[in-house]
Amino acid sequence: MVFNPVLFSQIAGFLIFLLFSAGVAATPKPLQLLARYDTAQPTLQLAEPVASDFRHKVIKVAVGGKPQPPLYMDTDKRRFEGLSADYLSLLQSMLESTVEVYHFPSYQLAQQAVLRGEMHMLAIFVPAPSVRPALLLASDPWMLDYSVVGDKNPRNVFLSAELPPRMAWAGPPSLRPHLEETYENAQLMRFPSAYDAVAATVFGQASRVWGSATTLNYLNRYVFASALTLRPDQHSIPLNVSFGISPRYPRLTDAVNQALTQVPLSVRLQIAKRWQLDPRHVLQRNPLALTADEELWLQSHTRIATQLPLAQAPLSSRTPSGEQRGMAQDVLELIASQTGLHFITHRPPKEPDAPDSEALPHLSPLAMLEQADEAQPQQVTRPWLVSHWVIIRNRPPQTLIARDTFPFGSAIMMKSPRMKSWLQQHYPHLSVSESQSPLDALRQLRAHKTDAVVLPKIFADYHLRDPWSEGLVIEGTLGAEPARFVMRTTPGNETLIDILDKALLAIPPETLFKLQAQWRQAEGPFLRASWQNYKQTILLIVIVSAGLILLTLLWNYHLRKVIQQRIQAENALKNQLNFTHTLFNDSPVAMYIRDKQTRLVDCNNAYLRFMHFTREAVIGKRLSDVFADNNDSVHSIEDGYQQTLLNGEAVMRDIQLEFGQRSYHLYHWTLPFRDRLGDVAGVIGGWLDVTERNALLEELQLAKDTADKASRSKSEFLASMSHEIRTPLHAIIGLLELETRSQPEETLSENIRVAYSSARALLSLIGDILDLSKIESGLYQPTPENVYLPDVIDQAVTLFRNKTESKGLALRVEMDIAAYWVRTDPLMINQILSNLLSNAIKFTDRGTVTVVLMQGIAQDEEGCEFVIEVSDEGCGMSEEQQQAIFEPFVQVGERHQQQIGTGLGLSICRNLAQLLDGELIVESTPGEGSVFSFYFRAPPGEPRDQTQPHLSQPPLNDKLAVLVIDDHAPNRLLLGKQLELAGHQVVVTESAAEALSLWQQDPLRFDLIITDCNMPGMNGFQFAEALRRYEREHQLPPVRLYGLTASAEQHIMQRCLQAGMDDCLFKPLNLDTLLAQITYCPRRSAEAASAAASEAATERPVPDSALPVFSPLLMQLAQHDPASCRVLLDSIRESHEQLLAALEHTTDAETLAQLGHKIKGGAAMLNATQLVTLGRRLELHRQDPCDPGELITAIKEEINQLNRTLILFAQNRLNIPPL
Repeated sequence: MVFNPVLFSQIAGFLIFLLFSAGVAATPKPLQLLARYDTAQPTLQLAEPVASDFRHKVIKVAVGGKPQPPLYMDTDKRRFEGLSADYLSLLQSMLESTVEVYHFPSYQLAQQAVLRGEMHMLAIFVPAPSVRPALLLASDPWMLDYSVVGDKNPRNVFLSAELPPRMAWAGPPSLRPHLEETYENAQLMRFPSAYDAVAATVFGQASRVWGSATTLNYLNRYVFASALTLRPDQHSIPLNVSFGISPRYPRLTDAVNQALTQVPLSVRLQIAKRWQLDPRHVLQRNPLALTADEELWLQSHTRIATQLPLAQAPLSSRTPSGEQRGMAQDVLELIASQTGLHFITHRPPKEPDAPDSEALPHLSPLAMLEQADEAQPQQVTRPWLVSHWVIIRNRPPQTLIARDTFPFGSAIMMKSPRMKSWLQQHYPHLSVSESQSPLDALRQLRAHKTDAVVLPKIFADYHLRDPWSEGLVIEGTLGAEPARFVMRTTPGNETLIDILDKALLAIPPETLFKLQAQWRQAEGPFLRASWQNYKQTILLIVIVSAGLILLTLLWNYHLRKVIQQRIQAENALKNQLNFTHTLFNDSPVAMYIRDKQTRLVDCNNAYLRFMHFTREAVIGKRLSDVFADNNDSVHSIEDGYQQTLLNGEAVMRDIQLEFGQRSYHLYHWTLPFRDRLGDVAGVIGGWLDVTERNALLEELQLAKDTADKASRSKSEFLASMSHEIRTPLHAIIGLLELETRSQPEETLSENIRVAYSSARALLSLIGDILDLSKIESGLYQPTPENVYLPDVIDQAVTLFRNKTESKGLALRVEMDIAAYWVRTDPLMINQILSNLLSNAIKFTDRGTVTVVLMQGIAQDEEGCEFVIEVSDEGCGMSEEQQQAIFEPFVQVGERHQQQIGTGLGLSICRNLAQLLDGELIVESTPGEGSVFSFYFRAPPGEPRDQTQPHLSQPPLNDKLAVLVIDDHAPNRLLLGKQLELAGHQVVVTESAAEALSLWQQDPLRFDLIITDCNMPGMNGFQFAEALRRYEREHQLPPVRLYGLTASAEQHIMQRCLQAGMDDCLFKPLNLDTLLAQITYCPRRSAEAASAAASEAATERPVPDSALPVFSPLLMQLAQHDPASCRVLLDSIRESHEQLLAALEHTTDAETLAQLGHKIKGGAAMLNATQLVTLGRRLELHRQDPCDPGELITAIKEEINQLNRTLILFAQNRLNIPPL
């Protein structure tokens, strides 16, 4: 496996980032401790060893996760307040220590910090009963709590429940096993906080919520406006709150417990009252005053089997989901919260999952006190509900005035032996039957199956609120003893009765009254049906009433609006008349109105001032009547009147009016105005005096022509200078290069070296001046393309590496980017970086030159931010020098510090940076060096495979026959010498016409033609067009043709390709560049063609190097996998057939450009350079309006030639017999 340092660095950076992120996320946030009690703090006297451990020490307390009111409030994020804060403040005072509170993002992080000993204890800790042993040491509880369940449904025991119900809860994960065991059919939904869990239930995301009584009661009452109904959990578990102390500080547990023990009960009650908590949440030492035997009994009997009736709402009932509800259930839950007893509802034995309750004490919570109970008071508790007996009958009521007995008939009563005995004693003629269900008894009364129903009043109040009971009324009460509801147990459980009595006595009477009122007003089983039955009628009444009211309001609004509109219209008309009068008469523009006979109807003051007439002199007259001379201008204006009247369209024109021995230039306009029938009734006209404006425009045009002429002269001069200077300079540099290469280094004259270096410096100076000129003229614009940024940096750095080494400098490159491929102009970036590097090396004598490429953090769809920094350890610059260095032709520093140059490099760099929508800045300190920073933005590019093998064609060993055309003798001599030095045969000529005649005598004589583009007579472009035209007419294979010019511009390159050249070379042309261009030119002279034909005739294998197409990819594939190579060749031939068919039927320029791109890409894979050139020309053809027919014909011939070459390759390398 190959080690990849880039991948390794990326992975390492990512891991470091994750560790850093985790560290930042786990950093605790300090909170200020805020207590809210007014009582005096008790004085604590601890044992001296314990007290000395914590006196004047810091106790770090952790709190995690979201707030949990009222234990931890979220009023102020900078402070820790709530019930826990009050007790922590007590500890701080009593232990004479300092308590520091730290908030962690989650409860788990806070617990881990305590376990590691970083924190001393948790502020809020609820020991989970299912986790043994506990991870933290729990102090004595400072608040008693228990679990409750809440839902949004009203207390209607007959409403359907969801299956399975969704239960929301919040708390430590250690509570989940208990909930899964207790609510095995529920879908548990854990939320990060109790607030989120309650909100999910209120807004319907969950059907119920489970949590601690303190938090859920607080949120339901003060945050959600009592939207939920809360009740103690049937399977309630203690959720007492303690401090969770780290096992590393066991002595702190003893100190905290001692402190909590000495907090007076009055202080505990006051703190609880401040946070709206009942006294039952306060830890009291034996609040029920139980005896030792009773406490021992409670410890051994924690579960009590109960049996409640199913259809005695509102005291007891069961929902369709099997949940027991009612006032009796609420009373049991209150007792359970005080005593810790767990009441288990006894189920019939037929249920397979019924708990084994035979061994448990049995209790009947909903029993009426009977006479037999008075004889055995040790088996019943004190009454927890008293309700009088009432008579319920149908309307109309039959009064019992003047008699104290029931009329003869029947009555149904709720089962009670004592009350039945009383009725039989006082109403012996009444037929009495008993029923366990009050609802069934009332339904029989509603169906007239009985004359009366006798029930306790709480049942009557509950059921008679339903719509179905309309017609049933409470006729009166009976004089019997009221129904007293007690709890009855089996013999032998006298201790349980004593405990229950004490628990009932501990329940405040107002609590029982609230429960009784709440269940008496609870929604009946059929109350919802009322809305369902009358919903449409009520909605119809509401809609009709609202519609009538709305119509009345709309009609009143309409009348008021009409009146207001009339008033506004009158005012607007007056304002409009005033406005029109002011606009017309006081306007500085001359305006007038004429009728159909062109007589003047009205005019404004500007018209009269211009004409120098009075209103009476012109009103009612034609223009020709006013001007007696009737010149051409007057006739032109009157013709405009007639044209407007006839066509009904506006006429606007510039006219020249001779008036008062002056000539005026007027912009005259006429508009038709129409009568109420839409017919043209006249014209509205006017004019603008633009005499001065025309004079200014003429002066401006003259100045513009002068400036354009100067700009053209400058451009022509620079273009001429570019060509005229580069042409002889090309000869000078080339000849000097030949001298340097033709002589050994040790014998080379110093004069030649100096001349060669000076000539190249002169070329650089000329290039800077021309670049600045193109930038200033706006001709130099960026050409974005897909760029691999590291390659651009490496290319520029590689050019200067030898120079830095020769000066003894270190050149260091650093890159830190994520987006490698972007769309930008690589030439501009290379030029900027090269100039900055050149300056850094110039002004640095020792040290290091550093190039840094970095990517900014901001990234969006438009692109990324990048910065290229070039820093050196040179002489540096002052503030004044930094301000002046970017000006053209400016070099800063002392005279002996200035380097050879024009001072244009940095000016060009700043202009190029602005063209790229970037910025170039410098930071420098004299004597320490400079840092140049280039900031720019670039959109993301399309990545290309950087690992593809280079498919360039290998150099051919054959020497070429080259025809050189140049009217400049030194350049002609230089080019010939350069080619002869490389071993090629050269024929030179100074005339394009002469060269064309020479080539036509033997078209296969030359392998390559190089022609100058600018020559007298026939130039290089005309020569290329004539040569290509001759080839097509005589069906000759195209010869390789290169243009040579001193104008290194893009439009020159495009003109060369359009003329038929294969490529364009730019002066000055050094030997290496020339040889790199012609190395891959195939030999096509007559001798080579004859030899190839002879070898083909004898069917000998063709050497790979002699094939016009030589692809290393095909060679490697043929050598290692001939079968795949054969498939690839078949695919290429099939693709060529498709391209030929598409070229035959395609005329659209855009489609031809796409085909040219495909042809160029496929030919590049095969190194078919001629076809690559033709494909590129076809791709650029949409910018040329000429007919592409000749180009398409050449492409077809080249594709056919390529197919024949591939057949020869297959025969030679794959032993495929010829077709």
